[in-house]
Amino acid sequence: MRRGSYILTLALMGVLALLCSPASAQPYSQYPSGAQVDVGIFYDSLAPYGEWVEMPDYGWSWAPRVERGWRPYTRGQWVMTDDGWFWDSDEQFGWAAYHYGRWVNDPYYGWVWVPGTEWAPAWVSWRHGNGYTGWAPLPPRATWLTHVGLTIGGINIDAFIGARDYAFVRDRAFVDRGVYQRVLPPTQNVTIINVTNNVTNYTVVNQRVVNGGIAVANVERAVGRSVPRARTVDVDRADAPRRARADEVAVFRPDVRAAPERRPAQGRSLVKGEEPPPLLVERRKEREQERQQKGNEPAVTAKDVAQRRPAGQPRDKARNAPGQPQTPRTDAKIQPQGAQQQSDQAQQDAARQRAKDQGQQKLDAQAQADKRAKDAQQVRDQKQSDQRQSNQQQLDQQRAKQASDAKAQADKRAQDAQQVRDQRQGDQRQSNQQQLDQQRAKQASDAKAQADKRAQDAQQVRDQRQGDQRQSNPQQQGNQQQLDQQRVKRDSDAQAQTGRRAKGAQQEAKDNPRDRGKKNPKPSPTPSPAGQE
Repeated sequence: MRRGSYILTLALMGVLALLCSPASAQPYSQYPSGAQVDVGIFYDSLAPYGEWVEMPDYGWSWAPRVERGWRPYTRGQWVMTDDGWFWDSDEQFGWAAYHYGRWVNDPYYGWVWVPGTEWAPAWVSWRHGNGYTGWAPLPPRATWLTHVGLTIGGINIDAFIGARDYAFVRDRAFVDRGVYQRVLPPTQNVTIINVTNNVTNYTVVNQRVVNGGIAVANVERAVGRSVPRARTVDVDRADAPRRARADEVAVFRPDVRAAPERRPAQGRSLVKGEEPPPLLVERRKEREQERQQKGNEPAVTAKDVAQRRPAGQPRDKARNAPGQPQTPRTDAKIQPQGAQQQSDQAQQDAARQRAKDQGQQKLDAQAQADKRAKDAQQVRDQKQSDQRQSNQQQLDQQRAKQASDAKAQADKRAQDAQQVRDQRQGDQRQSNQQQLDQQRAKQASDAKAQADKRAQDAQQVRDQRQGDQRQSNPQQQGNQQQLDQQRVKRDSDAQAQTGRRAKGAQQEAKDNPRDRGKKNPKPSPTPSPAGQE
């Protein structure tokens, strides 16, 4: 029954989140895994969910449009992954604001996010001890250097994190999905800080930032069961489903580079004296009201709380019963009296002031050193980015050349294949033509043979008819025979006469050789039988 109610509650929360999402939000663009982009992706993607404003100390920063009393890293769940503790946010802007950059709790405008270029499972400071687990967003002073790690200039990181910036829960509620409902009131933070230690621990494994901090064994001992492990899977869209499988977490982490020349399309610049957006004006009014209600008490950091711990009190043990932390007592019997005590107090105040001034000078020097280191890191990152871009261009050129060569080879193979097909078609057409010529020659030969056969048959028919006619008319046949005999006789006489003339001419040539050419005229042509007829 409880499980069904829990599932129903989660479903209703999901529906409310969809209904409350800004109407102006547009679908995210698609980027390949590890694609190189600049900070402009933050300006465009986060604009529907808040306001961009240029602040004097942090540059362009983003103020989310959230309810009053909201704090970062509270709407979601802590998940143990192969990159350490990963903050699985329920908010649309979580892919950017909880894995890049830093958060600052501005005294006038509340929580604002300062963009960064380095991805991590979460950028938080961890505290743990005596049954409590707490986390707070890292401030802008906490810089990450690839070959150095997380640095704040050798100063205690709690000096830059307000006591009320921490979100504390009981250890047994640390991995709950609705962890924001388990966060203890900020008014208890000062007391809880006294009984916890800072366990922030970031390392680099396979060129990936790993968020250690809280030991998994301590969490499992507190919740009484094993903590599930999930594997991070890269996706190409910020709005991709985060938990498609129970053992996987979808992560959108493009390679972001700095771009100082870029600015948001609709940002307001406080540096240039522009009016802040209405959202920040309303926040400033709320902060002023809160300060008036508290009597303008100064902000207290976690380091201040630790320094106020009475001497001899152990750091990890509470003075009272477990689960009931209280503010440490002060000894009311010791009161400064007399002039000597006043002088001592003045000397102590002067010493504290000198220590404060020295600390401030050290902070300023360290801030300058951090800025120089950050600038040098940005130069190195830019060079690496340029080198990667140059390598990518060379790779693209090589791929283009390989593709061109492959296309040329494919075209050559296609051309050769076409030539083979054309040759085969030509040979086939020639063979077909030869067969056709042979068929035509055979048809012509057959037609000629048939024509000769028909002519022979017709001649035989005519000869038969003539024979029949000659047999039927004997008189005509006798005349024909006489006529044939006369023709033969004339031919014989003509030949004999020609022979005699030739013989006489030969005889004359023998008798008179000189006059052979004159006395031997050309014989007259023998008339043909047809002419004689």
